[in-house]
Amino acid sequence: MKACRTITHARASLTAQRCSSAAARQQWRRHASGGPRRPGQKSLLGKLVPLALTAGVGGGLYYLDDSMNGPIKQLLSGEGKDADAPKPKYQQAEIEFEKSRKQSQSGSKEENRDLISSQHLQVKKSWENPGVYAWGSNVGKVIDPKAKESVVKLPRRIPYFDGKLLRDLKLTQDFGAAVTEKGDIVQWGLGFSKTDPSPVETLKGKDISKITVSSDRIIALSSNGSVFSLPAARNDQESGAKLEPQSKSSSWIPFWSSSGPETVNFRILTPKSLSRGEKVIDVKSGLQHCLLLTSKGRVFSAAASTSEFPSNGQMGIPGLSWTSRPAGPYDQAHEITGLSGFKIAKIAAGDLHSAALDKDGKLFTFGDNTYGQLGLPAEAIYQRIDVPSLLPTAKLYANSGLIPKITSVAAGGMNTFFTVDAAEAGGIQTAATTGDLAP
Repeated sequence: MKACRTITHARASLTAQRCSSAAARQQWRRHASGGPRRPGQKSLLGKLVPLALTAGVGGGLYYLDDSMNGPIKQLLSGEGKDADAPKPKYQQAEIEFEKSRKQSQSGSKEENRDLISSQHLQVKKSWENPGVYAWGSNVGKVIDPKAKESVVKLPRRIPYFDGKLLRDLKLTQDFGAAVTEKGDIVQWGLGFSKTDPSPVETLKGKDISKITVSSDRIIALSSNGSVFSLPAARNDQESGAKLEPQSKSSSWIPFWSSSGPETVNFRILTPKSLSRGEKVIDVKSGLQHCLLLTSKGRVFSAAASTSEFPSNGQMGIPGLSWTSRPAGPYDQAHEITGLSGFKIAKIAAGDLHSAALDKDGKLFTFGDNTYGQLGLPAEAIYQRIDVPSLLPTAKLYANSGLIPKITSVAAGGMNTFFTVDAAEAGGIQTAATTGDLAP
């Protein structure tokens, strides 16, 4: 019995020692952590070890990057962000050169042309069945004189021109005009005839090479450089009531048709001050005026409408208006002296403005500038410019290191378009040969 008590006492003493030791350890942990640890929470040592490892690895990488002057140092310090990166002056155009073509087995030049150009083959096949397709507004019976639709949404072939080749073609909403292979003019539409808008040959025997149209007249250029102006309306062609006759021999021309003799009134706009060997080589027109370009680079302007005299500066003659016009025919040609000294290579005309491009790539504009179509600010002081004004193209390429040269110009409505070749300053080769093109 005594032995049992001794063993029991010893066990109790051992249990008390264990509890005391556990309490001491628990108290040390509380002092070390500052409070009871939540389930799953790491101790301070567990947190410090990963941080120390991360700092060590990061420091090692930065030291290695610093010794090699690498991108990490530049990224963290902000150095080299834009200092070493070259800023391109402009985006160079990529030129793709045409790959070598297959040669025909027979060696025929005609077969080689077909292989080289799909367009050549298309044109060649069109000669077998030539014709004219048109679509758009049919209010003036220009697309289809026999159709009742006011709008033709898909290309529609005009039967009159089936099997015929044309030198030129111009369409407006009210009338159409074309030049046949023989150089005769064909007109149609309600603007031509209210009773019969079908195509009819009008001016014949003048070997017309190209035409342009105003609001109510057709300006025609013959192959020998003569310029004719004839009414768009058939009634005006036959009566000539709208125009004062120039002379009995030149204001009308008779010809025979299937229905008998007819007369077509026309006017001659060929400038009288042309030098020996000089002739008109191009014509352009707006709603009220037309431009004439000669083979020597001179430009003339003339009125091209009987409804309203051009008074928006598009003639390029300072102060010209209906009341201030010189004596003589109202549609006589005037040389634009503001372009003297410049050999003009191309001309263009919008509704109420004009443009002229010389052989050196300088572009001159004049006329109405309500919508900025002259390339000048659309402000009150620039609303109308009646003298040719040089377009400051160089400003478009300021600080680019490029020298611009305008290569072509076109105009229509209240817009002007031109293309530019821009070459490196000081470069010997041109942009066309180096490929350094800019838009």
